[in-house]
Amino acid sequence: MYSKDKLRNLYKKKRNQLSELEQKKYSLQILNQFKNSKFSKLNTFHIFLPITSQKEINTWEFIDYLLDKNKYIIIPKVDNDFLKHYIYTTDTKVKINKWNIPEPVNALELKNLNLIDVVFIPLLISDKNGNRIGYGKGFYDKFLAKLPRKTLKIGINYFSSLEDSIEVEPHDIPLDYLISPLKIESFSANPIK
Repeated sequence: MYSKDKLRNLYKKKRNQLSELEQKKYSLQILNQFKNSKFSKLNTFHIFLPITSQKEINTWEFIDYLLDKNKYIIIPKVDNDFLKHYIYTTDTKVKINKWNIPEPVNALELKNLNLIDVVFIPLLISDKNGNRIGYGKGFYDKFLAKLPRKTLKIGINYFSSLEDSIEVEPHDIPLDYLISPLKIESFSANPIK
């Protein structure tokens, strides 16, 4: 079993070593995996905006694709120790906060989290059981705990999941699926129909 801190540091380093060309290539491959999946038929998608300084996957391409398909987009904003959720449209203005996270400025807040079909979750690495390691602040675990069971929790990552297990804490909520450049992995008792 791997410790979270060790894996967090290792995969931050691995991600930082990716070239700009590799980032673009992998982000496009992940988007193409999604386009060819059953997930793309759903309607309301909660998606994080990429932190460029952390070399996160370019989710703007996902957003453009989903808007083109007339899907609803929800984006998060950190408020104290929690995430708030806002409806994204082509009129939404975005600014970079003190953690270099893009966040909405003029969007309407979504109060009914039951409307969300899919949550795309940022992460550094996951394991064969869908357990994941993020940045360690716990924003997503608090948010995911409030969602109905039917809401799909999908990680998107440059790296496939590890064969060994990651250290798990009681509040950790696993992924249902992981989309990486070469495949979609299922960990779910919550399959897409």
